[in-house]
Amino acid sequence: MPAVTFAIANGSAAGVQKAAYHVRNSIIVALRNTPKRTGHVYKVPGSKNKYYTASAPGEYPATATGRLRGSFRAKKIGTSSYVVGSDVEYVEPLDKIRPFMKDIFEKESGEMKLIIRGAGNNLAGKWF
Repeated sequence: MPAVTFAIANGSAAGVQKAAYHVRNSIIVALRNTPKRTGHVYKVPGSKNKYYTASAPGEYPATATGRLRGSFRAKKIGTSSYVVGSDVEYVEPLDKIRPFMKDIFEKESGEMKLIIRGAGNNLAGKWF
């Protein structure tokens, strides 16, 4: 599963799980709510009269069918370790030309740390 992998030693398993789902949800929201794309206009595959605007360089990928956006998962790979990504065959080459997963991960890293820390409980600040 191509993805951004993260493991937090000493982090609570529940906090890491919440952080993983936060990143997954952030990717889905970013792909859905990106401002209007400025690339070429194409016909939606398999449709008669539906069109979509593709992404241009520097924009997050456009989703013509929603398959990419709907494919993101957070998968447990260890006691307090998750992988966030997609098993769609074109996500890896697409992410190379329209980088979005690492960008979203970096944008959300502060929020992830707060989630893992417990965001205000008595354990906050002990792990980072």
